[in-house]
Amino acid sequence: MKTNETIKRMREVIGFKAWFYREAFRTQEGQYVVADLIKTFGYWNPSHTPGDPYQTAFNEGQRRVISRIIKFSNMEPDDIERISKSLAEQESKMGVPQLDDF
Repeated sequence: MKTNETIKRMREVIGFKAWFYREAFRTQEGQYVVADLIKTFGYWNPSHTPGDPYQTAFNEGQRRVISRIIKFSNMEPDDIERISKSLAEQESKMGVPQLDDF
């Protein structure tokens, strides 16, 4: 069983990590990185691949990384939607080809 001191220390470490995540992804550039990861790794798509447990596990692993970034960065769903739209607009202005274009 964990002692109160151990639990307190774990909370401090998690808070310290969360601070780094927030700092890394609070800038516009950091938010664009998160938006690109969300888009690239299909965060909004179902991770289940019928008949293929290995692909399902792989997909869920990708989603889990993004979930961790979002959680530790204290991003809200509205924030995610806003930065995703902003990234799409920037890519459109720059003429960046979309995955569907290939």
